[in-house]
Amino acid sequence: MSATSLTSNPAIRAILESCPIAGEGVNLWLFRAARKLHRFKLEPSVIEELLEEAAADCGRGLKPD
Repeated sequence: MSATSLTSNPAIRAILESCPIAGEGVNLWLFRAARKLHRFKLEPSVIEELLEEAAADCGRGLKPD
């Protein structure tokens, strides 16, 4: 299943749309969002892609690690 098609799931979309702006807990959000997305049985690479896209405009660059 592609990352794009996953965003049509309202629960997944809600998780991804909850990303805060830089300085308001992006790192903690990434951890929590990854755990929530893992419950949907998504592959780690798909979770990573979804989180990168969701955090792209949070106001800071994300490190790959």
